[in-house]
Amino acid sequence: MKIIIVFLLYFTPIDTNSFIQTVINDFDLNSCFLSFKIRNNTYVIENDDLYLQYYYLIKKYNVRHYKRKIKKILVTNSVLDIDTIIPNFIKVPYVESVEENAKKGIDEFLKIYFNEDVIKGEVTFEEEIAIIHKLFKWEIACKRDCETGVLYLYEGDEEELPYMEY
Repeated sequence: MKIIIVFLLYFTPIDTNSFIQTVINDFDLNSCFLSFKIRNNTYVIENDDLYLQYYYLIKKYNVRHYKRKIKKILVTNSVLDIDTIIPNFIKVPYVESVEENAKKGIDEFLKIYFNEDVIKGEVTFEEEIAIIHKLFKWEIACKRDCETGVLYLYEGDEEELPYMEY
């Protein structure tokens, strides 16, 4: 029995990056944001949009093939090699205030832009896109609430958004 347990512990692959698993397994209507370098620019897009609008409709990938492809790109921090920039790709702008606040560290950054897990209401669209990109680089998943469209931090398989004033 001990031999079996040791064998399983030693030879069972362990995925140490739960962030990647969380974002690539989210196919909700408003799914987790992904961030990719495409050619010379950086873009954010929701996982379900990338899959449905490009990899499913154009490339004819099934979900399993798509997840394998995107996981490899994320793990190796590779450029997303696609031939069509679909409409839901949002180019990440340079926002000086977001860059400066990021230098203060993750905890301070989250205090500046979020009330608990929900983004503060005074953030502009450009700031929000830059924030999404920073969060992704720090391996913090975020997505929009399906009813309000409000950006919030996502920890996976949550039943509902922690509603509060934002």
